[in-house]
Amino acid sequence: MSRIDDILVRARDSLSDHKKERWSDARLLRLVDEAQKDLARHSKLLKGETTISLLSGIHTYSLPTDLWLITRAAFDDYEIPLLSYDQMDERAKKAALSDDRYKQSERLRGYSANYGNNYFRTRWEVVTGPETESLIVDNRDMDEIRLYPIPNDDVAQNAYEFENNGSLEFVGDEVFGVVTSIDNYTFYSDFGVLTDLYDPAIETETFYSDLGVVTLMTESDAKVSLWYIRIPDTVTSTESTLEMPSMFDTAMRLYVVGNAYLDDNDAAYRQKGQDTLVLYDRELGVVQETSAKDGTRNQNQYTTTYRSPFE
Repeated sequence: MSRIDDILVRARDSLSDHKKERWSDARLLRLVDEAQKDLARHSKLLKGETTISLLSGIHTYSLPTDLWLITRAAFDDYEIPLLSYDQMDERAKKAALSDDRYKQSERLRGYSANYGNNYFRTRWEVVTGPETESLIVDNRDMDEIRLYPIPNDDVAQNAYEFENNGSLEFVGDEVFGVVTSIDNYTFYSDFGVLTDLYDPAIETETFYSDLGVVTLMTESDAKVSLWYIRIPDTVTSTESTLEMPSMFDTAMRLYVVGNAYLDDNDAAYRQKGQDTLVLYDRELGVVQETSAKDGTRNQNQYTTTYRSPFE
């Protein structure tokens, strides 16, 4: 019997529905999935890491589908801050104000003021640079992250052109970029449409392609690393693997029973559901306490602080 089977059997014990006359397995299975995800969000026990390979001129990148909260980011092994759009706007305003005061001071002292292009007077959204200084998080769109500044051409080690020059030679159409062969490369191509490329000496290869026709290809080892709190995979059957520790099975059972009762319009059943969810909240408090201690008994000795993106 799997862990999920055991939770469902115990839930049906509480619901007095052993014959499955009121609640189907499919409904209770969906509640098990909701319970695990709710526990994962509150406990922050499940961790994930990912690496984003940077492309020249590209400022917005997609995030993993299981990401719930970014806790840390690094570029070139150095930690970088996680900021909001409002914080970036405020920084730009303060920098511009400080620059204006400096120029005014220089004029009063008799020096000529330089009124050339100002790094911060320009909208920060269009500033480019070789190194990522911060990540911009937008709570309205948690599927993407924005980089500041926008990576410039320095992130590309090589920018290949579709011309037979240098050491890169290929067999194909130079004008339309339909590639059938590239010397010293291993790649998969069907009918001259480049779908994958591999060079063991280069960590990351990226290329721009419309409908599989390559128009630009670059090599780059510039990347941003992210550490995050993740949500578990969706439970689809009783054979699915529960990612939360088994010590939280009681909490999941209470969540299932409480919400199953709330499915019913009967006042007595709905009251039972609310009472059961109070017990679930108590178990949830244990989960959060365990999370604060990272699962250790001595909180003072082993404490990890989980930061929000805007700290």
